[in-house]
Formats: sequence, C-alpha cells, structure tokens
Amino acid sequence: MIKISQVFDTTRRLRELMDNLRYLADQNNDSVIKIGKITFATPLSITPIAAIINKKNLKHSYQGENVSYLKTIYFPEGVLEIDKIIPRKTYLPIIRLRLENSQEKENITRQLGALHTKYLDLLKINVIADQRFLELITNNTFGLLLGEMFDNIAEHSNAKNVYLFAQYWSKNNACEICILDDGQGLFGSLKNAGRNVENDQDALRKILNTGLSAKTEFGSIKRATGIKNTRAVITNKEINGEFFIMSGNAAFLQSAKRKTFFSLLNYSWNGTMITMRINRPISQFDMYDYIK
Repeated sequence: MIKISQVFDTTRRLRELMDNLRYLADQNNDSVIKIGKITFATPLSITPIAAIINKKNLKHSYQGENVSYLKTIYFPEGVLEIDKIIPRKTYLPIIRLRLENSQEKENITRQLGALHTKYLDLLKINVIADQRFLELITNNTFGLLLGEMFDNIAEHSNAKNVYLFAQYWSKNNACEICILDDGQGLFGSLKNAGRNVENDQDALRKILNTGLSAKTEFGSIKRATGIKNTRAVITNKEINGEFFIMSGNAAFLQSAKRKTFFSLLNYSWNGTMITMRINRPISQFDMYDYIK
C-alpha cells in the first residue's frame, strides 16, 4: 500500500518515498494498488509515485478521504496541457509533458521552453500568495532555477515524459518544486557522451564535485554550471533551502548545514529527479552573489 504521512522533514519523507517506490516496483503492469489515507503530501512525496503509476499503467483505489485532494492535484495523470491549469492560491497541480512524439531536439527544446515560460508565470501569479516572498527572492531567481533544470532535460535526458509539481506553504514561508523525467539518467548521459564514469554513484559525484558534463563546445568538454549554481542559490544561509537529486541508484541531499551522498538500496530510478525547497529570505536576495 502507498503510505504518505503528515511529515515535513525531508529525510523522513525520503525514507517513506523509497518504501513506496519499492512497493510500486514489485507490482506487475496493469495491476491494482492501494493508496492509504493522505492528508498532506509534498511534491517530493507524490510526484514520483504519479510517474510510476502512469508508466506501469497501474490501477488504484483509495480511501474516500483522498478523493477530493488527489483529483485537485490531478493525480496521477497530471495536466497534459498547461493552458488548461486552473489557477490555485498555493500550488500548481501535477503537470505532465509528453515528449515521446518529439523526435527532433529542436522541437523538444521548444516545448520545454514554452513550459518554462508559462510555468514561471503561473508560479509567480498563482502559487506564491506572499508577494513579499517574491520581492525578496526576485523573479530572476525562479527563472534561473527552472531554466537550468529544463535545459538539462532538453540537452541530456532523452526523456519521454517530464513531470512537475509545485507547492507553497505560507505557514512555513517555503516553496517546493519537484521536476523529474524518465530519460537515460546522469550516468547514461555521461557514458553516451564518452565521459569516464563507472556507475550512477561515480557519475553523480563527478557532476556535483567537478562539474563534469555531457555538453561539448568547440570540441572540448564544457563544465556543467547548472547544478552547481542551483545548489549554491538554494542552499546558502540566506535562503536556507534544500536541494535533492536522484538518478539511477545514486542520490544527494544538501541544505545550508549539510550535504550527503547515498546509495539507494534495492531500487534504481530510471531518469533524473530534482526537488528544490526554497525558503523566504529575511532580506533582499541577490542570486548573482552565488553564481560563478
């Protein structure tokens, strides 16, 4: 059974998520799964579950208390056309962008670019009800964070599906965004580009520690700055947020106080998942202080 508790701590939510993902991995395609009572779910907790349910075409049943909430966030199917999103005050529902029919890279880049622009507008207008939050963090910060993630998907993922879910909590002055894809993952991307990587763990460490990238420019390796900049902007002491990334059986979690690499036991995520927790800064924030 899928179980999502009313927990805000990221480490505990990750343990719970892994239990849920392993449960889903054990299910046969087209089978029926059960979903326990859900009273609270963060983007990190629910978005990966939606992606796997759709991928395996799983049927689901759930207790009556969940019906309204799950329908409201379009779980698990997601909104397939961003223009049809109904504005809400504190969240954007699960959005699913299908790229399987887009063979040309130019077309994929165009689709992701359009989603980036529209999603950023919706995020600023409908999700962040606290305008002071936006004033302090600035529009450019959200634009950079989303842009870097979409660029990585367009350039490296070879994904068929992209999922997004954003939630803002006024009580905590925090916004969380989960972006994931079902592509070749970090190791696959680097390996196919001819980089010297041994496995998922090695690939993730080299991306985060040395800036290794699958990109090339004028015949040489172009160092990856996207993930490095994203981490720096989110996890500094001003925003005091969290950055989480998972690909294959490798994962990494960083906050202003700690950073941790870890291996997933008996599970591998096919693609790349990134979650960003952004807290409202106390004073005016300038992201360019953290971009190199």
